[in-house]
Amino acid sequence: MKRYLSKVLDSIDVIVYVADIETYEVLYINEYTREQFGNIEGKSCWQSIQVGQTGPCNFCTNDKIVTPDGKPAGVYHWEFQNTVTGKWFDIRDRAIEWKDGRIARLEVATDITQRKKAEEEKEILITELKSALAEVRTLSRMLPICASCQKYVMMRAIGIKWLII
Repeated sequence: MKRYLSKVLDSIDVIVYVADIETYEVLYINEYTREQFGNIEGKSCWQSIQVGQTGPCNFCTNDKIVTPDGKPAGVYHWEFQNTVTGKWFDIRDRAIEWKDGRIARLEVATDITQRKKAEEEKEILITELKSALAEVRTLSRMLPICASCQKYVMMRAIGIKWLII
């Protein structure tokens, strides 16, 4: 059963790892995690999955996935841009009882970098559209409207002749 479960976890393109909640030792990684970070089993997660850490990460979720008495408390869902890969991840963490009885963090992280880029592009487009709309509104206030035909018209600079546009 253990081999079969490993094969299943190795076949998916998401980060799956387990780390001891007290020591931060990485106890298990799937193949995708190995491709992203190398063979980090036995190393501390804050030294191998992130860069520039001198101790446990200040954004570590261990305190959010256990009760005050150290029991599993449910799933904590969050998003984060990894400092090693630069990729954005949709992350689900939960405390589990490991095979030797200790409490460990199970993390499952899906790459959402493309979605984040699309969201950024969308925000830029919205800003540009709002700016263009504001310019159109400014211009429309400058144009008189012919009351009889309800079409936009522009007065020529020379004389008082109406030009229907």
